Amino acid sequence: MPMSLYRSIIRQSFIIAWKHKYLWFFGLFATLLASNFEIELINRFTNRQGSTIYDWDRWAQTGIFSPRIWGNILGVAKTDPWSLVSMLVILLVLVGLLIFLLWLSIVSQGGLVNNASKALANGARLPSKSEKKHDTSIGFKEGRKHFWPLLGVNLLVRIIVYLLALVTIAPIALSAKLSVAMSLVYFVVFIVLLVVALILAFITKYAVAFIILKNYSFGESIIAGWKLFKSNWLVSLEMTIILFAISIIGSLVLLLGVMIMAIPIAVLYFLSVVFASFPIFVAVLVLGLIISIAIVVIGGSILTVVQTTAWVALFESLVVGKSPESKLERVFANVL
Repeated sequence: MPMSLYRSIIRQSFIIAWKHKYLWFFGLFATLLASNFEIELINRFTNRQGSTIYDWDRWAQTGIFSPRIWGNILGVAKTDPWSLVSMLVILLVLVGLLIFLLWLSIVSQGGLVNNASKALANGARLPSKSEKKHDTSIGFKEGRKHFWPLLGVNLLVRIIVYLLALVTIAPIALSAKLSVAMSLVYFVVFIVLLVVALILAFITKYAVAFIILKNYSFGESIIAGWKLFKSNWLVSLEMTIILFAISIIGSLVLLLGVMIMAIPIAVLYFLSVVFASFPIFVAVLVLGLIISIAIVVIGGSILTVVQTTAWVALFESLVVGKSPESKLERVFANVL
């Protein structure tokens, strides 16, 4: 696969993300599923702050697993049942909100993949009225239609990855010092499990595309995703490296945007101090917060749209039966 094809895919993905701004809505909620999941799991494997055991430690530190906490709850139920009912209602509302966000993120993932494919079929231009329509309602329809297999693929892969992360972190948690031999064994196991987790992340991307674009079932999509990855593993890895670089550049651009917007906010803050005006101070604080959140949210949504569109474009180029050649294969072929 010549490098020009990667360049063409990325360029087209950016154009589509800009031309079809309604896709940002799907990108916003699809981001909750970690569109760049392979980068997330690398962080989970290598960063103790993101490790599974550390997550459990933080939960344990809250005391939620302490028998005394549950005893206090029973005491509140006897002395002040209405307070307990209020707490349960709030808890149910929060759980309901989390379930809704999960549903919305899954549907948005499906809608984004479906509509990105339609946009790619139209090219970088906007579709005419005579061409097949793709908009938010169409995307939601497709996302809802394939909700359960999409949920199954995402849950299965994440559960497996969390278990693999638990296996890699366990030796460190159980023993602060490992012998040289055990350290070597641990390193080998760590690399193997990390590779397995990365493969699962690639399979997930292709499985989601098979579900949405080819109407495959849960089991069929996983098998097809594995076969497609196995035949094109080096191309998939190169695409991930390119998108990872774009993510880093995009994050730096977002940071720069927040810093630039902070300049007038800082001036307004200085004026609020000079005039000792509390209303101006509050207004500046709220304005700065809103602008910063808007930059991060919109920028993150655009990056998700670009990444997803790029993967859809790669997927569609792979399933047509071509035999793409990776950049590394071409380099080694020229050397040899």
